[in-house]
Amino acid sequence: MGMLAVQADISAKQMSLLHMSVHKRILEDIQRDHSGAMSPIRRLPIELIGEIFRHCMGSVPYDVNSTFSGPRSLMRVCRRWYQVADAFCPSIWTNMHITNVFVKDPVSLVETSLRRSRQHLLSITIRVEVEDTSVFALGTSFIYFPIHGILRLLARHSARWEILDATLGPKIDWLTLWHGTWGNVPNLRKLVLHNANSTDAEESSIPWLQRDHREEIDTFAGATSLCGVSLSGWTREYMFMLPFHHLSSFSCINTSINDPYLTDEECLEIFRTEHPLLRQLEFTETVPRTSEQSVNIARVTNRIVTHLVTNRKPLIEGLCLPFLLHLALRTVSPENSFNQSDLLLGPVHSMLEASRCFSTLTTLELHNIEFAYLNEHVESSLRTLLQASHSLRKLAIHVDPWDFEDESDYISYDADFVLFFRDLNEISNEPDSDSDSDSGYDTLDPQFTFLPALEDFSLVIKGFREESEMTFAFLDGDPEFSDVVALRLTGPLKSFSVQVFGIFDKELLDELKNTLAIIEKLGGCLCWKRWSKMMDMIECRD
Repeated sequence: MGMLAVQADISAKQMSLLHMSVHKRILEDIQRDHSGAMSPIRRLPIELIGEIFRHCMGSVPYDVNSTFSGPRSLMRVCRRWYQVADAFCPSIWTNMHITNVFVKDPVSLVETSLRRSRQHLLSITIRVEVEDTSVFALGTSFIYFPIHGILRLLARHSARWEILDATLGPKIDWLTLWHGTWGNVPNLRKLVLHNANSTDAEESSIPWLQRDHREEIDTFAGATSLCGVSLSGWTREYMFMLPFHHLSSFSCINTSINDPYLTDEECLEIFRTEHPLLRQLEFTETVPRTSEQSVNIARVTNRIVTHLVTNRKPLIEGLCLPFLLHLALRTVSPENSFNQSDLLLGPVHSMLEASRCFSTLTTLELHNIEFAYLNEHVESSLRTLLQASHSLRKLAIHVDPWDFEDESDYISYDADFVLFFRDLNEISNEPDSDSDSDSGYDTLDPQFTFLPALEDFSLVIKGFREESEMTFAFLDGDPEFSDVVALRLTGPLKSFSVQVFGIFDKELLDELKNTLAIIEKLGGCLCWKRWSKMMDMIECRD
């Protein structure tokens, strides 16, 4: 065979190899294109895919206006998933969250979600609380957000409401939401209504609030399934008729000084009635009173209520709650905490003493209360209150702010904390020096004389600053503080948590890290959040 023949044979075989390589790539592309169709997920029945969707959505509300989250994100995957989410899985559309984020035609998005939810019960969260909720500026033009159209649409589905949590801001007429819903809420279980309109300075400028008579809203009067109600920001302009004989919890937060939704006497009347299921009550105010007036009547006894949240002194002075288990005290605002703690702790001690519930009280929460551990009036000190609470299992203290004008205030405050942790460390039987235990304590469980039944302790400190005089002994790796944690965790204490919010310098951060290592080694928890001075952001440290 000559050279030319060999070269021709090689060229033919190369061409054949090239054709086969091209054919191979074509087959690989076909296989890749059809591999999705052969995936096991393609063979899953529709019912199983729907169940996966329900677990994927969970209990977190989805943003109705977003196409990149919630059920609409699932519909973007493929045609089959679109069909399943659209027609075969109505329950994933029921937990709606509505805000005034601008999208094209928001009313149609809400209407589509309602249609896809079929006849399932609805959980609706509405957050439209900006100063002007009806208009948005986009460049030089204004785009109106049709909140009233959305409210009217939701009102037509009131028979399917299960949970309604609504916060609406100025210039929004709440009556739009009630229109056509009178008595048509048979499945409603939880109702949370926050009216952002009711500030005394703005009430006169809102046209729909200028009414000559008090409006009674009986929409929920026949809601036999309703068990929890929370009202905030409402004045006496409107009065909701509620089925208190069905409620298990009721919360009322007054935000108006001149026109509170419920007066102290009306609150006491709720206690006096002793509704059979109403065990949890909250009556708080967000504005300080110009003067505190005591209720000059005999104490109202209620043997049903077990949980109370309040900051209203006249209310505390007029109550007797023999079966109280949970008590939370909140001041009007952090800047008023120093003036209010003395006013609250004394009446609280008197109420608990009159109720004879020191032996049954298991939980005490102090929010924005000055840590008045010691006081010239013994009955008004936190120490006296805690010493009498032998059955207390949970103690939560939230201190805010730590803004002292002179150093003497800081020093006295630090001394209170030192004494508090020293009291926590008191035991009736001294450690046995001859004990073989490595810990140095007696092998028997220590018998604490101060809060002997304490199982859960949490301390939250806010407004911390990096100045050197703002350091605290128990944050500086103080051995006495470590001894408290070590000894308490050998007893009934199961959870020990300290959280610090503020601005820290490097030296204090190092001290916190040392304290953190000690507490974690003992089984407790210490965390802090650092506020940046420059960017006003929160940096988590754990």
